[in-house]
Amino acid sequence: MRNDKNILELKNVSYSPPKTSLAINSPAQIDLILNNINFSVNEGEILGITGESGSGKTTLGKIICGLIEPTSGEKFFCRQKFEGFHPDKVVQFLFQNYSASHDPLQKNRNSFTEILSLVKNKNTNFETFSKELLGKVNLNENVLDLYPHELSGGQQQRLALAKILVLKPKVTLLDEPFASQDVTAQFELINLLLGLNQNENLTIICISHDLIVLRNLCLRILVMRNGQIEEISNSKELFVNPKSEYTKYLIESFLER
Repeated sequence: MRNDKNILELKNVSYSPPKTSLAINSPAQIDLILNNINFSVNEGEILGITGESGSGKTTLGKIICGLIEPTSGEKFFCRQKFEGFHPDKVVQFLFQNYSASHDPLQKNRNSFTEILSLVKNKNTNFETFSKELLGKVNLNENVLDLYPHELSGGQQQRLALAKILVLKPKVTLLDEPFASQDVTAQFELINLLLGLNQNENLTIICISHDLIVLRNLCLRILVMRNGQIEEISNSKELFVNPKSEYTKYLIESFLER
C-alpha cells in the first residue's frame, strides 16, 4: 500500500573496492563498481532493480543494508541519515543463498528462538508468535521441529524470510529470490510478497534479472548498467516505452529466450 512518504533515499552513492596490498603502489585506477547513485523509495512501494551480471545491483543492495560501506555518498531512512546497519534493524537483506540463513546442525526451532531473543519484547509467547509469523509466509509450525535439510528449497527460503520478519523491518531487500525456481514457485512467491506488502505495509526492494517477474511484482523498475542508473520507470511503462536503448535491448533479449 504505497504512499508518498519517502522511506529510503540514496544520494550521490559511489563505491570502489578497497585497494589490496598488491595494488597500493599500482598506477592503474580501480574502476568504480557504483557511480553516483541517486534514487528514493516510498513507504509501501515494491521497487525492482535489474541489469546484467556485473551491473552493480547486488553491491547496491549490500550498501543499502550496511554490509558494505560506500566510498562516498549518503543514505537516509525516513529522511534521517544513517551509516552501516540501521540501529533499529529496520532494513534487512535476504540473500540469494538463503540456505546460509539456517544452521544445518540445529533444528529450526533453536535458531528461531535465538532470533526471537533479539526482539525487545522479551515477554512474547514463542508458540503464539512463531505460529503467527510462519503463517504469514505460508509455513506450518511443524517446520520448526525439522532440520533445514528436511525442507524444500522454497520452504527454506520462506523460513529465511520469516526470520527477517521477526525483526519487524520496514524495508526488506531480496537478492535474486526467483533464481532457479519454476513458474509455479515464482507465482507463489510473487503472491506472498504482494501479501506482505499489502498486509504488513512492508516496503520491498527486489533485485532480479527476471524482467517478467519484476513487471508482475513491482510498481517501478530501476535499470542499472556499468554501475550507474540507466533509468527508473513505472514497470508497465518500462515495457511499453523504454527511455533507454539499453533497456529496450534488455527487454528484447529477455523476451526472446
